[in-house]
Amino acid sequence: MDKQRKIYAITVSKNYSKILEISIAENADYFEKWYIATQEDDINTIDVIKKANKSNIEIVYYPLDPKKHKDTHAKSLLKGPDAKLEIPPWVLPPDKEPTETQKQKLCALKRKGLIFDKGGAIRQIQKKTLFTNEIQENDLVLLLDSDIVLPKNFEDIIANTKIKKNTIYGSYRKDYLFYDDFLKNKNSYDYSVFDGAGFFQMYLATESKYCKRTVDCGYVDVEFKQQFKNYEYIENLTSCHLGASDMNWQGKKTDSFLFDDDIQSFCDLNKIEYNKNNSPDIKNKVVKYIEAIRLQNQQNIEGFPDYFIFGFPRCGTHSIISKIDNQKHIYVAKKSYNKYLEFFETDAPYQYTSFASYIRHFPKLMGGNSNWVDFSDNLIDEFETNIERVWLTFKKRKWNNFNDVKFIFLIRNPVDRAYSAYNSFDLDFPASKTWKWCEPGLSFNDNINSELVSFDDIKNKSECGSFLSNGCYFYYINKIIEKLELSKNDFLVISIEELTRKNSKEYLEELSKFMNIDCMSKISVENNNEYEFELDKNIKNKLYEFYKPFNNKLFELIGREIKEWNNE
Repeated sequence: MDKQRKIYAITVSKNYSKILEISIAENADYFEKWYIATQEDDINTIDVIKKANKSNIEIVYYPLDPKKHKDTHAKSLLKGPDAKLEIPPWVLPPDKEPTETQKQKLCALKRKGLIFDKGGAIRQIQKKTLFTNEIQENDLVLLLDSDIVLPKNFEDIIANTKIKKNTIYGSYRKDYLFYDDFLKNKNSYDYSVFDGAGFFQMYLATESKYCKRTVDCGYVDVEFKQQFKNYEYIENLTSCHLGASDMNWQGKKTDSFLFDDDIQSFCDLNKIEYNKNNSPDIKNKVVKYIEAIRLQNQQNIEGFPDYFIFGFPRCGTHSIISKIDNQKHIYVAKKSYNKYLEFFETDAPYQYTSFASYIRHFPKLMGGNSNWVDFSDNLIDEFETNIERVWLTFKKRKWNNFNDVKFIFLIRNPVDRAYSAYNSFDLDFPASKTWKWCEPGLSFNDNINSELVSFDDIKNKSECGSFLSNGCYFYYINKIIEKLELSKNDFLVISIEELTRKNSKEYLEELSKFMNIDCMSKISVENNNEYEFELDKNIKNKLYEFYKPFNNKLFELIGREIKEWNNE
């Protein structure tokens, strides 16, 4: 425990006076010194700081917004290399020629010019002010946004945290859109967009690392984090953010944190119907409006799925998806109205350069913790090609501020699955004549016997049919686990029988917990009683024997036997 370690905070604040007033009241006493950079035209912010009358707070005047800068305002002290503007590498790569798209973005950046110089203000304080005080090597520097409130036990948490050199530390975070929600600690959004985001960046005092000037707030945080070898979250430290994330990287334009007496005027200004007798409805409308503005203004609107549901044909995948789609706070990717994305399907057009088109379907919603789901129930045909597509998208082309995708494998008793697939083919005959069955239009027994004759092993399976091979789940699941290097915490294998029969509550809770959603209600799917003919007992027994080695390997992989698959 280190009670002697002092904290020097740096904050850039313009047009956040009402929120800054809360931040100062809650945070100021934690700091030996707090430098707050603003601009002379922001009278309200200056008045709030002076009214707080905190001896450890020092105002630093800096030309944050060039369009509002007057000759009578303070000028930047940064000269020469210190004044250089950094361009993000995703716009101007340091090691290769930019693409045409990158060139267009670069031109747009240059036309727009410097918008909000947060990086310059921090750099000036770090380089020209901070070390003129009696700051010691063991002291801490905290870059803190003006809309962040630290927890009541902040001092104890920091005192009990071992701070290492060349490591930048971050905080967990909850976002609040309404002041009364903040006071009551309810209706928050867990923030999980970017590890090391600049709302809270703490490090051991050093004269070797400084923020750089960028055209807006977005790249400042990323670039500064990259100067450190390591990044760590401070355990048990969760900050409160007063407002929505990713809203005002180019200077504040839209309020996203509202006090009670602001809500009606916000509604009037933005043409939102206001009914003072229905507060929850008003809040929902305000949240929807703020979300719409936030999405429109995001620099990097693209996101990534949190979960990919890998369903096998005729395993009830769409029944599960329809349930998930009706849950709160989770979203299933769609390509158009009422049509799911199905990006990796064999018949869908796919190019190895289409990563950008894929990630546009997963916009980062409030807090960044959007809980996006993508799925497919038709990746078994052309499996090697399809898994390569998935690997390219989820591993090779994914970048660092996307979380790894978790996999859910939906399976079904392979005997029932095979019979269901046959009945589906038979129902569509003769249109299905060219599909993957050995004896089109003939009985299930005929088709299974034909497949069994030509089935050597899963790698040398029957070329004429797929009723058998599509139920050899272990082979496909294990291939994906190995290809994508999934850990045990990264995947869940669950059967439709477990989700629909007598112990379904237990497995629905397991699935819901894995997906971080409210527990789903019971799911209904077809059963064999719906078919015109019952499955022949002899062929059923033969199939159970065929699948036994595959099922045993699967049970070993998932650490449990699926008792609902017993041959009754």
